[in-house]
Amino acid sequence: MPPAPATAGFRLTSDWGIRLPGWESVVLRLVSYQLPEGKLIRVLTDRFDLSALSIAQLYKERWTIENWWKWVKQMFKIKPPLGESENALPVQIVSAFVTDLLLRAFKHSSGFTGSLYEFVSNCQEFSLVPLKKLANNALRRALETILKLFDDTRGVKRPLQLAA
Repeated sequence: MPPAPATAGFRLTSDWGIRLPGWESVVLRLVSYQLPEGKLIRVLTDRFDLSALSIAQLYKERWTIENWWKWVKQMFKIKPPLGESENALPVQIVSAFVTDLLLRAFKHSSGFTGSLYEFVSNCQEFSLVPLKKLANNALRRALETILKLFDDTRGVKRPLQLAA
């Protein structure tokens, strides 16, 4: 196949059907493309239903997703899934996002400068204490501020009350 023109930030260089030694009954496809900086990428696939351009684009997007996933795992310290159901990992990711959002809101409203671990530890420690007994605690001030922000965004003006 003659080299293709540059498309989508890379240039297709080859598209071959190949057989591996010892696996003569299996036909695979080797698609090669070159990135703008000159790096040659080779993709081995069994997908003959897609164009070489589509295979190259999908592989390129795969690395965007891989890099995003690596960032999410590092940023939110996500470990292997806590369950085996189809929803275990999505629930774990959403939980990590919500926890991070709460931590950011808490830091913004209270001046808290600790780590995520300290935040979660404080929440666990205070979860059994009625809010009215927290006195002038930073967690109470943060929760009151967050409640006020929610009320302001909904246009609700009511006295601030945190139930025990």
